[in-house]
Amino acid sequence: MGHIKGKKPPARAPRLGRPPAGSRGERVSDYTQLSLRLPESTRALLDAISGMTGEPSWRVIDQALEAYVQRLPEEERRLLQGVQQRRARDN
Repeated sequence: MGHIKGKKPPARAPRLGRPPAGSRGERVSDYTQLSLRLPESTRALLDAISGMTGEPSWRVIDQALEAYVQRLPEEERRLLQGVQQRRARDN
């Protein structure tokens, strides 16, 4: 459906709320919550990295885990994939 010359097409209503901020466009509120105890120095480091980069703490942890896995020997990464698949299947 075109628009009449000289008239603007109808504007779309803006979406309310914040846009999804998850790593693949998911809503962060849909992520599983995790509670853990950290040494004060580790928490201070996490807060400092988060503040310095402007990234939320969950994303700093996500990136740190990805970097950790990438540094594992290939054999351990394959083992880890198998553990993840078994756990996903069991849930």
